[in-house]
Amino acid sequence: MLKKFAAAPTKRFLPGGGPERVFLARKESLHRRLVNHTAIEAAAAARGFAIVYPEDLDFLGQVRLVRNPRHIVAPDGSALFLGYFARPGTKLCVLTHPLIFMMQIETALLSGVEATLLTGPYVRKKVKSPEESDYQIEESGFCAFLEDWAERQVTGLALRSPQEIDRLEAAPRQRPNDPRDTLFRQIGRNRKA
Repeated sequence: MLKKFAAAPTKRFLPGGGPERVFLARKESLHRRLVNHTAIEAAAAARGFAIVYPEDLDFLGQVRLVRNPRHIVAPDGSALFLGYFARPGTKLCVLTHPLIFMMQIETALLSGVEATLLTGPYVRKKVKSPEESDYQIEESGFCAFLEDWAERQVTGLALRSPQEIDRLEAAPRQRPNDPRDTLFRQIGRNRKA
């Protein structure tokens, strides 16, 4: 039923009229907090992303929100399930800690969304439930990543096989301090574990 709903070519779901770049923000009171969310949201807004809290919209508003953008950034959380309703080819960047929970991302991939994971270190790790741990994303690396990803259409970096990541890690970088270095190392470690 959801597949039919997502593919429905009705006027209420057709792309158009909304922002091309969206940051699906999370309320601060939830677990798995992005502790520097204010700085990360400000950086995204400065690069043309509309900052939206999906839970403030009704369901149809949430679906409409993700039908138009070509680029969506979101901290790991339930808002990622909206990726199922995004247009094929939409680029999704998921901000998360080193313990990657793929269920929401896999849902987005079903609709043809291109997903990239950008990980940051734990700030407060919960030993009994590490998936709920708080984390941060390094701001300057995030800014450099956004500019490269959104402007040059670089996508899918984190969804490569561990062998591909090893090959890319070994390859010379085009520029020093490439923000993707951290991404490759983090994803490579997580995938090999």
